[in-house]
Amino acid sequence: MDNSLLTRILPLKVVPAGDNKACGILVGNLLNIDTFVRDFAAAVALYDLCDPGSPNLAIPSEHISALRMMSGSQGAIAIFNLAKTLAAIRGSLNKVPTLLPHIDTDALKTAEKKLKDAFPNVEAIRHGVAHGGEALATEHNVDKHMPSGTFETPIGPMRAENGGMIFLNRAFADRTFMTMWGKEVVSYSLDNASLAGVMSVVELVAFAFEKARRFSA
Repeated sequence: MDNSLLTRILPLKVVPAGDNKACGILVGNLLNIDTFVRDFAAAVALYDLCDPGSPNLAIPSEHISALRMMSGSQGAIAIFNLAKTLAAIRGSLNKVPTLLPHIDTDALKTAEKKLKDAFPNVEAIRHGVAHGGEALATEHNVDKHMPSGTFETPIGPMRAENGGMIFLNRAFADRTFMTMWGKEVVSYSLDNASLAGVMSVVELVAFAFEKARRFSA
């Protein structure tokens, strides 16, 4: 993430003593935005680096597939954490009454909505990635998470025949990463267009805090 943008979303320099702890938490969450956006950008870059057709590829061929799956997993976790951070920021604003009048809460709402619209299944994807080992741990978990019959996927419909099951832990279809959770195949796009969308969300956060930055300077 551009350092100038990071400077814009870290406005809290001098605040009254009563707001100090809450403002410290707010600053920590703003710093986390930078961390999670960098994580997502790194996930996009890792996928690109693992292009098996690249003549300059220095990665052993046996690791390419696993590294791409890692990029998909890391990207999902980064977006999940970013969404939680945006919610935490907006939910904590009443605890910084000195700054609240100078923060554009509508812009923060728009940022949250824009991220949710771009990654509508991110919570389920994160759970599928983080708890993949649990999905087949028991018959109860299988019944809870594995779809049956015909179900939709980013690569078209699939069907589990004769009471069988199809288990999809992690997979890519071009730049679309997918996993299973809650009887559904859930997915997101890991590409530069998605990264640009994430950066536009951060721009909204920066705009939301622009007056607060000037106020606390």
